[in-house]
Amino acid sequence: MPEEIYRDPETYVERRYSSAGGKKVLERQNHNFEEMLEGLGAQQGDKILELGSGPALLSEYLDDYENFAADIEQEPLQAAVANNRVEDAVRVDAHRLPYQDDAFDYIVAPRLFHLVGDEEEVIDEMNRVAEEGFVFDVFSESSARKLYNGRMADLNDDMPEGSTLHSDEEVEEWLEGLDYDVQSDFPIPFGAYRESDSELFSGVVERVQDAFSGPLDSVVYFGAESEK
Repeated sequence: MPEEIYRDPETYVERRYSSAGGKKVLERQNHNFEEMLEGLGAQQGDKILELGSGPALLSEYLDDYENFAADIEQEPLQAAVANNRVEDAVRVDAHRLPYQDDAFDYIVAPRLFHLVGDEEEVIDEMNRVAEEGFVFDVFSESSARKLYNGRMADLNDDMPEGSTLHSDEEVEEWLEGLDYDVQSDFPIPFGAYRESDSELFSGVVERVQDAFSGPLDSVVYFGAESEK
């Protein structure tokens, strides 16, 4: 697992999501997770664990639920608690979650799977700990992200080593035996237009996203029903 990639959680958030384009990225991304949760049957007040939460920006958006955070790094968890985004926050390794079976109704794992070492092990842990189901996203290897990934690492000092792209076939193997739904977004990798601070430009790019969303989307979301 990568170590200490968040030098300062609040600086990270400011740099990534304060621009007009960054705000739209966060809004679209969080809306996609919310839709997938609703598709699994999530109800107001359900216990949701945000795994690989960072400063828990998704939990802040999902305010109809009882939200908890877990991450491998302590600093972003402290930011999540300080900003009242979650009920509690625990430092964890996603491969070995320190929770009992069915401890949460659902788990959401935004932007986690490009960092983990053993994806199937993490899937097994989420399946064990989530009573009802779990939602996660992957960066697609069949998208423009393949070209963008290396460049992003050059531009950002805190880009983790070994940020991994995945194919749909790989994820199907991880989820073998589980019922799940899929949706995708961001034909333009979201990091590319996150840099825009123009409302007009980011609005145009958002319309392009909607018009061209399809097989070349850079982010794919999976919502799986837990099976014991």
